[in-house]
Amino acid sequence: MSRIASNPKTARLSVSLDEQTYRTICDIARADDVSVAWVIRRAVNDLVKNRDAVSSSHAAGPISRTRTARGR
Repeated sequence: MSRIASNPKTARLSVSLDEQTYRTICDIARADDVSVAWVIRRAVNDLVKNRDAVSSSHAAGPISRTRTARGR
């Protein structure tokens, strides 16, 4: 569940990542000299932007989900 941050135009949330994904994101952040949070925000923004582009062509389907070890 997300909670509203002090800026009403943003939301703060928590995500869980597998170890390899987290290491990869850290490597990207280090290589680009940005924060891990910046990399994640950029990835989410790109996903939304790309999905909106596909949705406008009426071809959008559900996002593929991978089950975690806990079955979620």
